[in-house]
Amino acid sequence: MEGEFLSGKLHGKGKYVYSEGNSYDGEWKNNLKHGKGTEKSLDGSVYTGDFVGGMREGEGKLTAFDGSVYVGGFAEGLQDGIGILIGPSQIKYTGEWKKGKKHGRGKYIDKVGNSYEGEFEGDVIHGRGVMTTYFPHPGQSVEPTGR
Repeated sequence: MEGEFLSGKLHGKGKYVYSEGNSYDGEWKNNLKHGKGTEKSLDGSVYTGDFVGGMREGEGKLTAFDGSVYVGGFAEGLQDGIGILIGPSQIKYTGEWKKGKKHGRGKYIDKVGNSYEGEFEGDVIHGRGVMTTYFPHPGQSVEPTGR
């Protein structure tokens, strides 16, 4: 533990490496992550962004262990609000999130270009929307485009 302290607690800028190997480098308030910072997990995940009262809260970027990247809003430690997710196989979702799940209006595009734009509820297509399916011509190879 290194950084600025107030009454024996991390307060201001500081770095802490937890016993299991995870770490946090950023702003603290009364021994809680609070403000801007970077949290690194042993599995290789990295979050850079806002914290409030020890939790991811506000705007941030999360790069997961599988290579997927989420940029957008967080609340109570989970994706919440407007955000963009690009998965390791070039799937892409742009839209609304609630408690870590696709929820509200959004657009999903898979690796070959199939897409859905419309309503989601709890990570599932639900409500009104438009689905577009890509069909290649016979004999045509399909390469992932991430469109």
